[in-house]
Amino acid sequence: MKSRTKDHTRNRHLRWIIFTFSVFALSSYGSTFQARRASEPNSADAFTRAVHEYNANRFTDAQNLFSSVTGAHAQDAKAYLGKINSYKEALETAQTMLNRKEDEMDTASLGFAIREIQRALSIKADGPYRPAELLTRAKQLQAKIAQGERARAAVRDQELCRKTLDASNKHLYQEAKRYSCLVAYDDPSFPCSGNEAAYICQEMKELAASHPGKSPAPSIEDSASDVFTRAKNAYDSNDFQQAQQLFEQVTGEHHGEAKEFLDKIMRYNSAIEQAADANRASKYDDARLRYRQAASIKADGPGKPEEQAAMVDLQQGIDEFYSGRYPEAEQFLSTYNQESPGKADLAHFYLGASKLAQFYLAGGQDRSLERRALDEFREARKNGFSAEGQPVSPKILTAYQKSSDQ
Repeated sequence: MKSRTKDHTRNRHLRWIIFTFSVFALSSYGSTFQARRASEPNSADAFTRAVHEYNANRFTDAQNLFSSVTGAHAQDAKAYLGKINSYKEALETAQTMLNRKEDEMDTASLGFAIREIQRALSIKADGPYRPAELLTRAKQLQAKIAQGERARAAVRDQELCRKTLDASNKHLYQEAKRYSCLVAYDDPSFPCSGNEAAYICQEMKELAASHPGKSPAPSIEDSASDVFTRAKNAYDSNDFQQAQQLFEQVTGEHHGEAKEFLDKIMRYNSAIEQAADANRASKYDDARLRYRQAASIKADGPGKPEEQAAMVDLQQGIDEFYSGRYPEAEQFLSTYNQESPGKADLAHFYLGASKLAQFYLAGGQDRSLERRALDEFREARKNGFSAEGQPVSPKILTAYQKSSDQ
């Protein structure tokens, strides 16, 4: 009887312990769940306000709000940040072109500016900074510069037509063919010796074929043409020093074109030099702009300006991380990863470090932020990145080392 009473009492105690533990566990889970639920509306509210600022063209406020968004809208916020960055970048590049003196402009660079403005308009047609007005101005300038280029071309073609007639009268049909076909290539309908240039070119080809005769001795102009060809080959292969020396020697019909190439080389070198100086001084916006200016002159030029412009984003992202501005660091590092895969491992590492720093600063409550940080670390590890020697906190290094096991 006593044994049965003891068992009954023990069972009552056991049931009480289980009940108490269950209540405690449910209470803890409920508190955590409520905390998470409480943070979600805040993030959702930030996203809603950010979209409102974006639609109202208050891009700076929108960027700050989008950078704070976590949870379900994090990816959407990231997409908006990408749009804002691309929009601003396109208009800054176009504005740089339009700020040049008119005698430094050409139709090709203005065409690039127009495409950049149109790219901004495709992102947000009613966006800030008056892109429609900028587009109108760019098109007007392009038409004006094109008119000047056509006038210069007409003078050049008139001189070539004169040389065609002179060579033809001397029965030097090979030379006449060369001059007339240069005009035809530039403008087939250009009036030359009473006919269109295309007709004269064809006529001179037939006469040259039926009168092979003796080729004239190479003239000074032939030599100049050869120098121009060699200069252009050097320019195309990015040997700007050799190209500059050769372009300075060009005379005759290619003299005008040689001067244009010399101007391009001068502007390109100046932009690259200014970009490097700005980068060393941590003036990242100016450095980025100058590299893009160089790229607009020759995208595959020496020093790879397009890659260098992307590298500025990486450098600024890391700089923002060490300055404790983690949302800004994420913004520039994400932009770099979208533009260039060159050092993706380094960018992913600092993206993870930025997210993890924010996680720790917030008290370690937002587990989704921690998970995203570890995802970035795993991406860095996939690319073989070693965090050894990186001057970050031991907690971040430990998390990075453990990320492969999670």
